[in-house]
Amino acid sequence: MRIYQSKQKHHRKWVVIASLTLVLMIIGLWLGNMGYVKLALRWELDQALATKSAKNLHLLKKVSVDPQTYHYLKTATGSKIRRLSDFQGGDQTHGYYAGLVKGKGISVWMVDKDHSAGSWTVLANPEWRIESLQVRR
Repeated sequence: MRIYQSKQKHHRKWVVIASLTLVLMIIGLWLGNMGYVKLALRWELDQALATKSAKNLHLLKKVSVDPQTYHYLKTATGSKIRRLSDFQGGDQTHGYYAGLVKGKGISVWMVDKDHSAGSWTVLANPEWRIESLQVRR
């Protein structure tokens, strides 16, 4: 009886280790597939659109590629980005995404500010920021 219980404990230990390994692999794949960048984009743009504070308007003006985009985003206060695409192109330091803000298509370029010199690693990329926004006509 004791041998059987010992084997059960040993088996449970390996199941837990295998499960944790699988979870870590899935998280690593998600991070490697630019999932983190998409999350950063959504958070940063939603924060900028939350209110018409001076800080938010400054950010929107800085990243808007033209005056029409800035004016549209300024009037979209309180909106959120919807239907955000997956990574559409770019490289290790730049990424292109698309989405909708208040019903209009928007193009977004993200840049990795900390690793723009090319030393990008999957687990250490916390500085992705919006580089430019453009409302599609």
